[in-house]
Amino acid sequence: MVTFAIALAAGFIFTSVMNAALAPNYILDVSFWAVLIIITTFILVINFVNAHLSIVKYMNDTEHRAHTKYTGAWLAAIVIGALVFLMPILFLNSYIEPFVFLFSFGGILWVVYFSSAFLFKNYYHELAFGAIILWVFFVFGVAEVNNFLFISPTGILPLAVSIIVL
Repeated sequence: MVTFAIALAAGFIFTSVMNAALAPNYILDVSFWAVLIIITTFILVINFVNAHLSIVKYMNDTEHRAHTKYTGAWLAAIVIGALVFLMPILFLNSYIEPFVFLFSFGGILWVVYFSSAFLFKNYYHELAFGAIILWVFFVFGVAEVNNFLFISPTGILPLAVSIIVL
């Protein structure tokens, strides 16, 4: 989560600086975010694999059987949930995409939380906390874009990232 929050903060800072220094360039924004998402995904997958390998070697027989039995279903639930929650990004205007990204990633965290709780009976409350924070800032961001609040959108996103890092 810390790696993702740092990458997200770097992306927002870079996008804000580039849009302030140059005319807003959609191709530059999309290409930078694509590279950032690929790098972040690569880092998260490496961290997940390392954590997984270190945990599996300490499992007893009962835990190992449950792990072997339900891992495929868990991965399928995560992939389907990720696709469902990433679909809204494809159909929105570019100025609101960062806020919808908060909604999408929060939804993916909920999918991971509930699928691991249902299949493995493990409750990772930090995932639920992260999802709640992301969705709260999604609501604040959408309210600001629609002129319901008087906080700048560029001010609310670093605040969200810093809370996630904490």
